[in-house]
Amino acid sequence: MAFWRRLFGLGPNTNLAPGRGWIVPVVGESNYQDVLESLYRMNGKVSHDIKVTASLVPEDGNAFDSNAVRVEIDSCCVG
Repeated sequence: MAFWRRLFGLGPNTNLAPGRGWIVPVVGESNYQDVLESLYRMNGKVSHDIKVTASLVPEDGNAFDSNAVRVEIDSCCVG
C-alpha cells in the first residue's frame, strides 16, 4: 500500500472518473506486442490513440525489482 501512496498518493483500488487518468512510462511492452495488437483490433482499430483502462498490479515476488508493477488491460499483461 505504501508503494501506491508514493507513486500516486492513492490506494490500489482507486478509480478515476471516465476520461481521466495518468500518463506514465511503461517498460517491457515490447514483449507484449501480440497482446497489444489483439487489444487494438478488439477496440475497433479506429486510430493509434485509443483509450483503454489499465490496471497496475504490484509484483511483490519479482526477483529483479522489488517495486515492479505489472500493467494489465482487460486482464492481459501488457507491460
